[in-house]
Amino acid sequence: MRSREVIETGGKSAVSAALAVLTALVGSVVLTALLQGTLGSAAAQPAGAPADPSWTATSRTADVVAGRKALMQEAGLLMTRVDTFAAADGGQNGAGAPTADDLHRAAESIERLLRAFPHLFPPPTNLYDANDELAATAALPAIWQRFSQFYAANEAAIGAARALAEATGTAELRAAALALRGSCDDCHADFVASYTPPVITDADRDIDFDSLFQ
Repeated sequence: MRSREVIETGGKSAVSAALAVLTALVGSVVLTALLQGTLGSAAAQPAGAPADPSWTATSRTADVVAGRKALMQEAGLLMTRVDTFAAADGGQNGAGAPTADDLHRAAESIERLLRAFPHLFPPPTNLYDANDELAATAALPAIWQRFSQFYAANEAAIGAARALAEATGTAELRAAALALRGSCDDCHADFVASYTPPVITDADRDIDFDSLFQ
């Protein structure tokens, strides 16, 4: 009986010591979220900014938005290789055009970027304003309203990128490249604000710009 008590006491001490180390490493707020299984969920993020600055959704909201913009810009650059190949007639490209290896590398990189992408949309970054010509983000509120659908669309794009990474032969590569572009466009159509260029009116044309410099 005594040996059991010693084991139980020692076990409790070990757990306490481990918790103390974890608290020192990650902070009490994050540790509590981990133990409750809510880390990263909307429920774990209170309406006000938590004291722990590691909740970057609230402590550095603009940086989170900038991070996902940078990710998408990189994906866009990689997609130029994919689109160039897909747009070529029958997939027949000239000298300097993307090769199968180029497409495979681009697709693998896109897949890795997309695996991180949906995790960069915590609720505080829902900042789109249709009335602001210089809106902080083009990510529509529909993302948060239908997040499961948004996540599924991203998963479909991941699958399309993986299919391109594994495709062989000109016809298969071109079909996979077109499918990846289609997956991206489908997601953008539902969840990204479309760009509407400014319209030049007669009033704009009647402005005497020369007078402004006299």
